[in-house]
Amino acid sequence: MLKKLVFIYLFLIAAFITQVSGQYTNPYLRPRNNVSLNMFGDASIMSGNYERLMLTYSKFFMALKFGIGYSESRGLPNDNTLLYSFPVNVTGNYGRKMHFFEFGFGGALLFYDAFTFWDYAVYPILGYRLQPMKSGKVMLRIYASYPLTDKIDIHNYWFCPIGFSIGFCFGH
Repeated sequence: MLKKLVFIYLFLIAAFITQVSGQYTNPYLRPRNNVSLNMFGDASIMSGNYERLMLTYSKFFMALKFGIGYSESRGLPNDNTLLYSFPVNVTGNYGRKMHFFEFGFGGALLFYDAFTFWDYAVYPILGYRLQPMKSGKVMLRIYASYPLTDKIDIHNYWFCPIGFSIGFCFGH
């Protein structure tokens, strides 16, 4: 009798573990890598970016993006000096299938005058993202951001509040 109870108990535990583990599998496997060209936004006039999707579920995923680009200074050290920008973003994305509402924070490290001066812009991000379900397809982002830095620093670099990204996705 005890052997039967132990067997039934172990069977129920195994059935429960199998049921619970099945809830967390992801039927919506999507490509986890994006390469994109960013126009405006992210304290850059133009930047090339790599993005990695994490915590991908059917209605939510996180995205970590970093890139390199260029911009112009509007004050220090001189007007219209070339700036090198290094944007980094962390966003959450909520939606269905390919259409997502994007929200998060970003920052851009800006170097002036042959890396002599630097500045850092921090900004919230709200936008729309088209993220395909298959590799090799086009991804698209349209977003708004505004720097949260000091009032003095915001006039030192070019910052457009609207950004646009287009690229492709690959890898699972």
